[in-house]
Amino acid sequence: MNDMLKDLTGKRCSILNEDAEYLTGSADIACDVLAVDDEWIKVAFTDRQGRRVTRMERTDTLDRIELFS
Repeated sequence: MNDMLKDLTGKRCSILNEDAEYLTGSADIACDVLAVDDEWIKVAFTDRQGRRVTRMERTDTLDRIELFS
């Protein structure tokens, strides 16, 4: 699965983890995938207050990813 995740670099998506939480905190906020390695995914998004947030999450905790075109 990591090969598929690595293909997400540079893409805009919504990511849900195994705790049923969106990495951005909301389904309405999409994130940009900055980097992926064997254990981590790094994403960036703009929160509701207009702040740019960068977050890292372990890849083994991901449950669902929705890509936006």
